[in-house]
Amino acid sequence: MKKLIALLLLTIILFTSCEFISYDSEIADIKKKGDPDLCYNLEENEKGDRRDRCFSAVATKIDDPDVCGRIESKYWQEGCFSDVARHTKNEDTCLPIETETTRYSCMASVALEKKDVRVCKNIYEDYAKGNCVRNIAKETNNPEDCEEVPLTEKNIRQGCYKDVAANTKDITICDNIEEIGPLDDCIMGVAINSESLIDCTQIQLQNKEDECIWQVVGRTGDGEKCEEIKEAIEYKEYCYSDAAVSSGKKEYCLKIEGSVPKNHCYKEMAVKSKNPATCADISTSDDKDRCYAETAYAADSKEICESITNPAKKADCLGRFQTEE
Repeated sequence: MKKLIALLLLTIILFTSCEFISYDSEIADIKKKGDPDLCYNLEENEKGDRRDRCFSAVATKIDDPDVCGRIESKYWQEGCFSDVARHTKNEDTCLPIETETTRYSCMASVALEKKDVRVCKNIYEDYAKGNCVRNIAKETNNPEDCEEVPLTEKNIRQGCYKDVAANTKDITICDNIEEIGPLDDCIMGVAINSESLIDCTQIQLQNKEDECIWQVVGRTGDGEKCEEIKEAIEYKEYCYSDAAVSSGKKEYCLKIEGSVPKNHCYKEMAVKSKNPATCADISTSDDKDRCYAETAYAADSKEICESITNPAKKADCLGRFQTEE
């Protein structure tokens, strides 16, 4: 399975990189004219792929897969078919591709362009087909599309419903998921996007509910709600910190018990607001200096560097601005 994923990623990288080959003015001129016969007049290079690159360039220009058939190199030919298929939104153009992973990648790209899960049915490997469907469902926000994910790929199927539920903020879509963990993740996604703490209460696992509260408060800035976190103490600290940064209220940092997370809270506030005043509340000199430095970079103000007490760190902070100048 991992090998297949790696091959699919490599295929995408290889064929999307085809357009970034070193510039060839003669090929560019032929592409502009849209005449593949002119490619035969080119002097071949050491790699022996110059004419193939020319045919590929012209084929994608005029959207003609027949021109791809003139290419001798399997690599360039399959890349050509993939590009033309995507441009024309025609999955049939993927069929001549012999390499299975490349053909599946081609089908998936066409399916996404058309936003049509039916094209994914041409992919006969369940994992690749499932991801094809999931990517389209994320675009269409249609939970019925998720039904096309093969039953053998339960994780992808559940992830598909989670994506659509979060995008549409429709918690009822999560009812399609039976397992508690993935179900809670789905509900959390909806709660975060809806900024709804009420939705968080529907989560069954306490640790997940605590995480949900933290994530929602991070968006709303209502730090008082962090008190509703029951078990995960670290989540409560994160919650107060994010609430402080989001709302700009320093008092939320004061509610954090540990000195390390409290200092982090002050630093994040300073960096976000580009105001070094909060750095003064940090209890340790090293963390305070780090706060001044990061705030100086965020505010693009070398004057803030002057507040750093450590000579070496102050010089480093000032040096960064001198380098930029």
